[in-house]
Amino acid sequence: MNEKWKQLMRTITGRTGEEEETAAPLPEREAPDDPGLTDPREGMELPWETGEQNWQRTLDARREKRHAVAKKIHRGWIPLTVLLVCCLFILAVSITYLVVRDQRLPELSQTAENETVQEAKPVPEAEAEETPRATPKIEIVYVTPEPTPEPEPEPEPVIVEPQGLDDPEEQRLMNTFLSRFAEQGAFEPGGYNEDDFDHQQLVHFVYHYCRLYQADAILGAKDGNTFYYTLPLETVNELLEQFFHLTLEEKDLRTTKDPEAESRPTYSFYKKGYFYFPAEEIETLRRVTVIREKTESDEGLFTLYFDIYALSEEESDTAGGILERYYDLRPADAEADPTLTKEASGTMTCGTYEQDAEKRFYPVDYRVERVPDAGEE
Repeated sequence: MNEKWKQLMRTITGRTGEEEETAAPLPEREAPDDPGLTDPREGMELPWETGEQNWQRTLDARREKRHAVAKKIHRGWIPLTVLLVCCLFILAVSITYLVVRDQRLPELSQTAENETVQEAKPVPEAEAEETPRATPKIEIVYVTPEPTPEPEPEPEPVIVEPQGLDDPEEQRLMNTFLSRFAEQGAFEPGGYNEDDFDHQQLVHFVYHYCRLYQADAILGAKDGNTFYYTLPLETVNELLEQFFHLTLEEKDLRTTKDPEAESRPTYSFYKKGYFYFPAEEIETLRRVTVIREKTESDEGLFTLYFDIYALSEEESDTAGGILERYYDLRPADAEADPTLTKEASGTMTCGTYEQDAEKRFYPVDYRVERVPDAGEE
């Protein structure tokens, strides 16, 4: 097997067995020593460079770069130095100018002062006599006195006629409502305030109103041997709600007789659901109220300013009451009516509330002041 293999190799190489045996072996090529820091380059037969030679090249390259940068900086310093020198020169000149000027200022001030003193120096008497004096010129000015202004005439007092309410229907409603107070002299002269009132005055107001306009509500009863007019508590509270927006409770009412108080016009006492009043005739005043003005205020309040007029005895209807036309009067018409005489004036502050989808009002404060007669002024 080995012989066949050798024969095949000889055929391929073209060598015979003898040449193979006689051929001398070639010497092997020695490779250079590699220090371990070389960078062999493929395809190029260059001498190997050691690591130290490579590092030296790197240092030389860096040195050349530093020289190039230094040259550029050196070239830039020249104009910068020139600019800096110019700035320093200008600064030195400015400082020198300021110093010299400050030193000369006192000298200039002294020179100006000396010149002023020389100008004010008095002229010698000899020279003064030679120089003719100028005669002063006197001008006479005639002043014409201004005429005294005539006093302005005092303005005539502006008479403002009372206007009343804008709505005639509202004028009639307000006149009628307040006339119910005036015709019985209610709460005069002390007045009424919803925070401090006497419930007997309220009960008497309702009783007087019923005697005039709701007589069927008045009943009669005996207490002992004395006959009294009576009025149910229910009726009293209905009318108090209508006029004053309040009701009374039984615990606040007088339930016993007071003989000393029977002489009072507002006297009454309460017993078992009824008010008892002395069976006497009541006095009705023939008066009507006319609203002069209405002013609105905060919190839903408004104030009515009014006058109370007394009617002559001839002006009455067939039933002896007040004619309906007087409730329609406006302030100017009432003052011009010869059948009316002004007796008092007053104010009523009213609050408002809604009931049955209808806006209503009630007195919060009511005051009346009597108008003095002509002889009392």
